[in-house]
Amino acid sequence: MPSCGGYLIKSQGSGLGLVKALAFQILEGYVARAFDAENRMSSTSIPKEFQVLVVGAGHAGYEAALASARLGACTGLVTMERAAIGRMSCNPSIGGMAKSHIVCELDALGGEIARNSDYTGIQFRTLNTRKGPAVQAHRVQCDKPLFPLRVQAVIDSTPHLYVIEAEVTDLWVENGQLRGVRTGDGSAFRAATVVMATGTFLRGLIHIGDHSFSGGRAGEHAATELSASFHALGLRMGRLKTGTPPRLHKDSIDYEDMERQPGMEPPPFLSRQAAKEAALFHVEQSGAARSESMFHVEQSSTSLRPWPPGKDQIDCYLTHTTEETHAIIAENLCHSALYSGRIEGTGVRYCPSIEDKIVKFPGKEGHHVFVEPEGRTTVEIYPNGTSNSLPEEVQVRMIRSIPGLTRAEFVRPGYAIEYDFCDPTQLYHTLESKRLEGLFLAGQIAGLEGYAGNIAGGWLAGVNAIRLMQGAPPLTLPPETMTGALMHYITHADPKGFQPMKANFGLVPPSQRRVRGKRARAEAHAERALAVLEGWLSEHPEARATA
Repeated sequence: MPSCGGYLIKSQGSGLGLVKALAFQILEGYVARAFDAENRMSSTSIPKEFQVLVVGAGHAGYEAALASARLGACTGLVTMERAAIGRMSCNPSIGGMAKSHIVCELDALGGEIARNSDYTGIQFRTLNTRKGPAVQAHRVQCDKPLFPLRVQAVIDSTPHLYVIEAEVTDLWVENGQLRGVRTGDGSAFRAATVVMATGTFLRGLIHIGDHSFSGGRAGEHAATELSASFHALGLRMGRLKTGTPPRLHKDSIDYEDMERQPGMEPPPFLSRQAAKEAALFHVEQSGAARSESMFHVEQSSTSLRPWPPGKDQIDCYLTHTTEETHAIIAENLCHSALYSGRIEGTGVRYCPSIEDKIVKFPGKEGHHVFVEPEGRTTVEIYPNGTSNSLPEEVQVRMIRSIPGLTRAEFVRPGYAIEYDFCDPTQLYHTLESKRLEGLFLAGQIAGLEGYAGNIAGGWLAGVNAIRLMQGAPPLTLPPETMTGALMHYITHADPKGFQPMKANFGLVPPSQRRVRGKRARAEAHAERALAVLEGWLSEHPEARATA
């Protein structure tokens, strides 16, 4: 494999050219290469010293580790549970307003989440189709059990990447210099750079009504010791809160009482790779049976491509809260962990609880509830829009007051979770700490939220970790990109105040760019960006080559 220096370019010149250059320099081909079992990393072959060490294997963590390893760095990915790598903690969908922009940008830069979403997708839609193209967005409903399995298969087939199953309890710092990390079993791993992507696990505290208990996610242990290392460095810490709705059994739903929302044809994919393969599958094959067999025969790994992308989509459904729903919530606010004072953390901006909606919008007659399947084989249904911290018995009454859910049976209740984070204004644009050279923070520990925000921070931190280690100039994405605007905002302001759609422009499909009314300025920006990108590619055709 070429040295990682062969994939890094100077960060001077056109910022948009830099974005597109990296898009083709990071190794796209790895996802299609499954190594033989004897070549995969075993626990006995894990080294004690790394160039980049990533702590946490959620969405920020696996993107950081993949970016680093694909650029040639010996990379360690530390997780408390290997089977939890890439797990979708909450909503089983990827994309949505502004978020799909970031996912598509990361796909261009070599990130994995767009491909993983498309290949495990069970429904594909474009949102806001009755509005202008500048505010349209793609959303992919994923198979929740399969999504992490595919991430794990990608990691297993990536050279230079080692998975370490342990709990990091301390940053290893000597004489003001970062040396690596220490784990709960007494081990120490040396690293030139460390990316912290701890998600909601730092002193995570779960709330269900009046009941609170430690946990990083439902059924998983919190990381209770690591926060002390950040305090010891003098970093300003705070608490954030997010939440998740209850899960319902699919056979207890009255689907005829709700509005059906089928997937779209052709599917609006997030990744270029899935779009290309789907075009081959749907257009070039003459018969359905023949095309399906050819699709499976030609692919190297069914774990990476479990079915043809976009095939056999599953319906979602739309319903709404009622006056009865609002009354039940209002009567029990004193038992809500959020409104009873049990939660000290601030709620993140784009994941409001149902209690918040009722309190802040008292005159609204109903709020949308999107009833989403979590996979092809699981019985669990995700009632998107009902995140709460109410007692379980109140949750049951609330859910059963919603049309279509009057007979709903719970698989498990919803809950709120609060966790430690570091004030991101203590970070450079590269997401490196200003207090300790070589320490990067990515994802929810840096005040980011949602799958898209986390993967953007993870990818950027992973790339800059190896650049710092090699003495290369740092990479900061231009403000014309949604990712660049996001990173600029969180490192300069309160992370809860970021509004993605106030970035300079949306990513408008070329076929729909019609300058009209208030969209004129935004779409003119997009036209100029497209011209810069295409001009750069015409001058650098070698950038289109894959490894």
